[in-house]
Amino acid sequence: MNKTTVVTFTDFSAPSEIAVQRAALMARPFGATLQLVYREAGAGARLADRLARLSMRSTQLARRWDIEVRNPSGRPESVQSLLAACTPGTMVVVDPATARSLRIGRGWLGGHSLIDDATCPVMLVQRDCARAYETVLVAYDTPAEARRLGAVAVAWTQAAMLDMFRVPPPPARSSRADAAQQGQERPPPWPSAPGVPRVRHSDHLSSRRNRFLHRGGTADPVRPLAHHAEFGDADLVVVTGRPRSLVDRMLGRSFQQRLARVLACDLLVYPQLRSAAEAYTRLKSSWLGSRA
Repeated sequence: MNKTTVVTFTDFSAPSEIAVQRAALMARPFGATLQLVYREAGAGARLADRLARLSMRSTQLARRWDIEVRNPSGRPESVQSLLAACTPGTMVVVDPATARSLRIGRGWLGGHSLIDDATCPVMLVQRDCARAYETVLVAYDTPAEARRLGAVAVAWTQAAMLDMFRVPPPPARSSRADAAQQGQERPPPWPSAPGVPRVRHSDHLSSRRNRFLHRGGTADPVRPLAHHAEFGDADLVVVTGRPRSLVDRMLGRSFQQRLARVLACDLLVYPQLRSAAEAYTRLKSSWLGSRA
């Protein structure tokens, strides 16, 4: 699979078509190849008719956005191979229903969740694709992660505003004074240059509601993050995938899954990496290298 590839799925429903439009919009600035895959959603029209409609849709996208569009097979085994071949330089753009239905691999739990276990960035599209992203909220734990996710947001979205939000630390490990001190530890200033977005810094103590949640002992970062995204009118939230326990896998309650349920905007989940150096190397060799 090419290093600069955007993969999206459609069953010609309205939510999936919104995701297809966003995928085309993401692929155009990089000259990336768009892989448009038909997702079998159940009984209906004949498969030959659906594939003919898919071919026509691909031609329309290629002409409108001036990009290369391909149509891999939509059979379940082919979809599994396609997802397994995704590299960190590939982006998967899907609607929430498709994200819930797609599984990676096989196992006694029915395979792995796409949003939790993909080896490439996964974007969940919920808003209509009427324009490019303007405000992107980047949620981070450490300054190193902030720099990495900030670079991802700048490279992929060309947003006009980055909202760097530090997620709340668990109260069991930190007091209120420690949390306030951590909120002041911000990543190094973003360089000022043409094409670099404006940056604002915030944390879980920036709003009254989130301060109340923290003082009440709320350790879950999902609620403060969702509230801040709504309060700041974010178009996209960028997070790093977090590991899950066996119980979380069985109940489907990982951090990124619960966040996707409560957000009203789009969500980009970046795969968890072993180090920031590894993330920078992968990003430089894939998307950033394609823009040189």
